[in-house]
Amino acid sequence: MAVEPLRVEGQVDFPRFSEGEYARRYATVRAAMAARELDALVIWGESSGWGELSGARIGMANARYLSNFADQLREYVLFPRDGDPMLFTFSRSHSTCARDISVIPIEYSSADIALSVSTRIRELGLEKGRIGLVGATSIFGQSLPADQHERFRAELPNASLIIATDILEAVRARKGDEERDWIGRAVDFTDIAFAAVLKSVAPGMREHELHAAVARAYLTPGGHMNYQALGATAATAPDLFSPSYHKSRRAFRAGDVLLAEISAGYWGYGGFLARPVAVGGVVSDGHAECFEIALGSLSKITEALRPGADIGAAATAFTDNFPAGWTNAVPLVRGWGLGAEPPHVASDGTVVAGGRIEENMVLAVAVNPVSPDRRAGLRLGDLYRIAGDGAIRLQTTPLEFFHV
Repeated sequence: MAVEPLRVEGQVDFPRFSEGEYARRYATVRAAMAARELDALVIWGESSGWGELSGARIGMANARYLSNFADQLREYVLFPRDGDPMLFTFSRSHSTCARDISVIPIEYSSADIALSVSTRIRELGLEKGRIGLVGATSIFGQSLPADQHERFRAELPNASLIIATDILEAVRARKGDEERDWIGRAVDFTDIAFAAVLKSVAPGMREHELHAAVARAYLTPGGHMNYQALGATAATAPDLFSPSYHKSRRAFRAGDVLLAEISAGYWGYGGFLARPVAVGGVVSDGHAECFEIALGSLSKITEALRPGADIGAAATAFTDNFPAGWTNAVPLVRGWGLGAEPPHVASDGTVVAGGRIEENMVLAVAVNPVSPDRRAGLRLGDLYRIAGDGAIRLQTTPLEFFHV
């Protein structure tokens, strides 16, 4: 299909990929549909997760991948194997914005959005076909909400409804050239964000004030807010071992260790880094040991990330080298893009979503050692692209324990 041209009316200054990039995506998805004998995909999008409205919406990843639009609340994309896809929005006011952003035709729906999609499926003569239902993420077992699934069963009693969320996840896992460019912009904004941490944090500043200073640094030049996890604890008496995803009113003190994980975004794609910062330059022996364990573990994991290798090799590299008695408080490897993607290795080295490492995957890799007494801990992580000869670190912020 031809990508919808930008309209002369209304707001049109929204980024979009080229017609060639969408043609690549659609052809790859349809090949996967043919392999499973699916006549159409019904792709659910919901605004779960974090991020500003134009930034990351992890529950919108699959619908956004095909339409370029992430609704503030919910949407569907109907993607037939033959014929043009269509975006369904539930609100007329939302569809106004969608017309300027979406690359596929939009149909306004009522609150009963599943009814609108079912009606179009019948109009296409697919009411007895094999319909793949694509939910938020198969990695965490989130498909369509039960009421939506039941509505489709009621409206399409003669159709075969098959969960097919993994089709979109597998396609999204390998990034095209244009996607890598957008990810590169998000990477730059993420480095800018962490530079703002180092420039801004000081004793007496409250954590929520640091959040504001960091966000301004990359929102002003055009970045988007995915998430900022910032939390501090006293180095000599730690009571926090993982960055906090909620803004507190705690004031920083000299002798604190700030734990930071940041993903600044660009139109749904995010960078990723995690670093510790010593406020006032005080690093306890416990935190120094945490950092050495994290740095060594990160190195072992990334050495295993090579095209053709099974993701289990990265899990083994971690479990074989992590010290006994210590625990880890962050997923080790995550496919990184518009949302949750394969592969995924849990904090204990369990492979949640496996498979082979492939060239042009983008992976967030992190380690968060926690001392045996569960008091001291810190997080170290970065974003990597899989190239022909292994993993290439994308963030330019050094892998250091920073002092301010």
